[in-house]
Amino acid sequence: MDTNFTWSKTQRGEIAILYNSYLYHLKRVNQNVSSVYACTFKSCYCAITLKNDAITKSIATNHNHDSKLTDNVQIVLIGLKRRVLNDANKLIPKIYDEERRENGIAATVFDARKSTLYSIHKTILSSIPTPLSCIVIPQDMYYNNSKEEFSFYNSPTPHKVIAFGSESALKLLSENYHWNADGTFRTSPALFSQAYYIHVWDEHSIKPIVYSCCEDKSQNGYICLPGSLVGYAAQKSIVLNSSSILIDFEKAAINAISDVFPQTLVKGCHFSVHSECMEES
Repeated sequence: MDTNFTWSKTQRGEIAILYNSYLYHLKRVNQNVSSVYACTFKSCYCAITLKNDAITKSIATNHNHDSKLTDNVQIVLIGLKRRVLNDANKLIPKIYDEERRENGIAATVFDARKSTLYSIHKTILSSIPTPLSCIVIPQDMYYNNSKEEFSFYNSPTPHKVIAFGSESALKLLSENYHWNADGTFRTSPALFSQAYYIHVWDEHSIKPIVYSCCEDKSQNGYICLPGSLVGYAAQKSIVLNSSSILIDFEKAAINAISDVFPQTLVKGCHFSVHSECMEES
């Protein structure tokens, strides 16, 4: 049995033992003056017993978690937490990537601490409005990083839609006769049922052009997005004339797009309908 250990401290400053890269805190002192140190990870039952500063018993071979992070990784995590608080407008993955490159830390560290960083970030954000009618878009969100007008539509409830797209992006949309449109729930902001995007291909890759948040998936809601898009493009003297749009098999979305773009061929995505059939079978 390996009996080498070093004295350390927990995050609360309590005396702890670092043994085989795992951290143990004092759990109890026995009548025979020996001390039992338990793993600091809550759901881990590993422990070691010390007497006269020597390990006399060890139940520390089957930890159900990763070992304690090294000092340099701990320093990086402290810096991450500080930057998350100070750089509220920067995405957390971007902050992490910058710190990781500078300090040479493995990407798995972020996966293990991701929820903690997002919780810290949440503490400095404004509270979520209860009704959608209370949402106020900050002035700086009306423009993108290139100072182009970005927010072009913010409809009232019901069927609220908030849409974003720059003039340069609309020009790319007008030059491309085949569009892809799709909604997703994973990136949908709170209070909205989905985030809906319009993409186009260029010579390099597929690119998102229009970003929107939709209160519901009704036909009235779907009509708002392409209708406002056409009006916004007309203000910029841009003509949108798509030959085809590829979307999911959603009747409301198909009807809405056909109403706004009657000359456009609306195609259903085979992958989406196949996935739904597989889930139901």
